[in-house]
Amino acid sequence: MPPTTSDVPDPHPHGPLAVLELTAWCALVLVTANAAVGFLLVLMSPVAGEGAAIHGITLAVVSVVAVLPVLVVGWPLGVLTVWLLRREPREGRHVLVFALVGAVAAVLLGGVGRTALPDAGLLALLAAEGALGAGAGRMLLGRARRARALRRAGAGLGVTAAVVA
Repeated sequence: MPPTTSDVPDPHPHGPLAVLELTAWCALVLVTANAAVGFLLVLMSPVAGEGAAIHGITLAVVSVVAVLPVLVVGWPLGVLTVWLLRREPREGRHVLVFALVGAVAAVLLGGVGRTALPDAGLLALLAAEGALGAGAGRMLLGRARRARALRRAGAGLGVTAAVVA
């Protein structure tokens, strides 16, 4: 028997532990994306010059170091955002709002300790990083929660669940 709408798991995070899982997804997305770009820069260094390799290694290292601010700032912002979205049923809007919150938070974090406003290119890069991390992290969390709930529901159904899925 196919699952009904009441059987479909809720992909929305509820509570501080679910937001901590969301924050971990955000950090994973950021480290993975930045490490991949850094690796490509290192691979391109014979063509682009030694500076590309230095920038690539720096990007990979900085992305790992940036996990701490993502956790420290992202978790409370995530708890607040989840609370504000508690009555919004559409996951697409959740992803969009989290991307927006991530972009703003990244730009604000990028300005910490600076006496002058960063240039527009750096601000755009920070906003893109924040939007990618938070938006993709929220999207991946929803997918992971649905898959986990379906696996749990299918474990009791045996072969029938595998046929339905």
